[in-house]
Amino acid sequence: MQLDFLDSSRGLERIMIPYTENLKALGIDVEFEVIDPSSWTQRRQVFDFDMSHAAWSVLSTPSSELRAFYGSAAAEAEGSNNLTGLADPVVDALIEKVVVAKTREELNIAARALDRVLRAKHIWVPGWTVDYHRVAVWDIFGMPEEPAPYDFFRNTDFWWFERDKYDALVAQGLLDPGL
Repeated sequence: MQLDFLDSSRGLERIMIPYTENLKALGIDVEFEVIDPSSWTQRRQVFDFDMSHAAWSVLSTPSSELRAFYGSAAAEAEGSNNLTGLADPVVDALIEKVVVAKTREELNIAARALDRVLRAKHIWVPGWTVDYHRVAVWDIFGMPEEPAPYDFFRNTDFWWFERDKYDALVAQGLLDPGL
């Protein structure tokens, strides 16, 4: 087996180089190459690579975006996010069950079934995840005692402007009252 593993940045070399060394130890002939971002963008759009890293987050309520990542129609669509080229009628049917789910229970059942099928296909190697969000907090905003449920980016309504903190910063000359 021979793989060309491409990237457009040296930022993850400390992770990717040991990974490729481990693949070589398994007998896989793999070449890790960092190319310029323009070339990488072009090659990625036409699926001219064997392996690469990608990062994306999944919404707490998945829907039609699943078609772009795993749907058959996107498998050969130049520039699509279906980087594995996956084209499977079973996956397509499960995506449609997720998209048309009328209740959270229906959605959960369909999404779990889709997850099991996708994992069984071994189309990606999970790298790492974190069970928290990195957030910079400005002192004039408060956080609720009870954290917002589910996905951080879908729940941006949990910030509160705290007038007392704001006024104190203005009074100390630390904040321009025109902001």
